[in-house]
Amino acid sequence: MRNTTVLSEITAICPDPIIAVDGKGIISVFNPAAEKLLGYEAAEVVGEMHIRALYSSEADARAVMLTMLSGRLGAPGKLEGYETAILACDGSRIPIRLSASLIKDGDRRGSIGFFHDLTQQKTLEANLKKQSITDDLSGLYNQRYFYSRLSKEMERAKRYGNNVSLICIDLDGFKQVNDRLGHLEGIRLFAEWGSCCWRPSGIRIWHSAMVAMSLWCFYRILTVSTV
Repeated sequence: MRNTTVLSEITAICPDPIIAVDGKGIISVFNPAAEKLLGYEAAEVVGEMHIRALYSSEADARAVMLTMLSGRLGAPGKLEGYETAILACDGSRIPIRLSASLIKDGDRRGSIGFFHDLTQQKTLEANLKKQSITDDLSGLYNQRYFYSRLSKEMERAKRYGNNVSLICIDLDGFKQVNDRLGHLEGIRLFAEWGSCCWRPSGIRIWHSAMVAMSLWCFYRILTVSTV
């Protein structure tokens, strides 16, 4: 009884969410941090909800258990630093880093997991990646991204015996916009024109990236020529 009380107190004050499940996969521990992150009340889920309900698919839930059993990220029966995503009560996906361990529950094996919300980290990573591959002024993909995508598409074309097309678009009279209205207006016009290159999802995005990059290169040439 004392051990149960101590465990309850520890999970209550832990700043990271903790969820435990019994041998049938039913949630048995759902601490306040888990309530805050996922939006459920412990009374709603403890003894009522299967852990699979917190994953977007049964395959995702199964992958956690298989990885835990394999010992690929820790000793067999343990999991350290596994990245996945779980569902909040409103259906939103929350990226997490999970550490878990199997525990004995009678003749069955339950488990307990501690996890950390990666939402801010993933948002920061996405923003940094966007900044590294786009032009600050126009918002179009930059030269680094262009050459990276071009190299990959050339490798893909070579592997499957396909062709690669590169479209270059000449904007007639664009230099006059810079000369008469200034570079800020030129940038605005260029960004609007670049957005016209995007197409519905039926066309592969790298086609649009190639076109947008061609426009970006053309804009840079014109800008340099006016200095």
